[in-house]
Amino acid sequence: MNKLRILAALIFSLLTVLPVQNCIAGDMPINLLPMYGAPEVVKTDEQKKSDEVFIETATQSCGSRQKAAVVIFYEGGRYLSEGDLDNAMRRFNQSWLLDPENYMSYWGYGKIFMKKLMMEKSIGYFERSLLLIDLNPIADLAQNKPLLLTDVAIAYSIASIIDKSKAADYREKSYNLFQKAIQLYPDFLPAYKVSIDFYILNKEYAKAWDVVHKARKAGIQDLPEKRLNELAEKMPELQQRKIP
Repeated sequence: MNKLRILAALIFSLLTVLPVQNCIAGDMPINLLPMYGAPEVVKTDEQKKSDEVFIETATQSCGSRQKAAVVIFYEGGRYLSEGDLDNAMRRFNQSWLLDPENYMSYWGYGKIFMKKLMMEKSIGYFERSLLLIDLNPIADLAQNKPLLLTDVAIAYSIASIIDKSKAADYREKSYNLFQKAIQLYPDFLPAYKVSIDFYILNKEYAKAWDVVHKARKAGIQDLPEKRLNELAEKMPELQQRKIP
């Protein structure tokens, strides 16, 4: 990702000088709505012209619209990690504007709504991101898929706690996504850690042990000892092995 870091430095100054689109859609500025409120919100001619300037300048700075979209997505991720959801949304929208078929902006939207515990919206954007990720031509981003799978699994996990009417369905989808992440990327530690936590939280101790065994088989050595001890107290490992 060194090239992307260099491009990020080039584009950062661009982001500070371009006009900000503040037209209000209802009570919310459109740059704080995913995809600027599209397709419901129609931009003014002035806003469209501003978009053209932004796209041209970003493309010149990064070499292509696709590369610029990636750079700005990561800038949004930085804001998200700092808890600045508004600026994160602005950057994810700019990333979407540059490359609407890139999975990353939808991933970003899903993260924002997950932080707000608006899980139906979060899951919708995450699922859209999953549909698009395999179509992304940027090879440097291949390492993102296990993280995206884990994020979507976490979203379903949270949704199963919030929406009791769909809890069983959401738990099943979460379980399948965790299993897929582990199966496809057996050395991806976060998937093991988060799934173990989720199963312990839901008192599904046999499933938690199953993940532990898969981690050991994959050579994972960094599972938290505290969680393993907690799991052993809830259900001894030998007892789990007797369960069909």
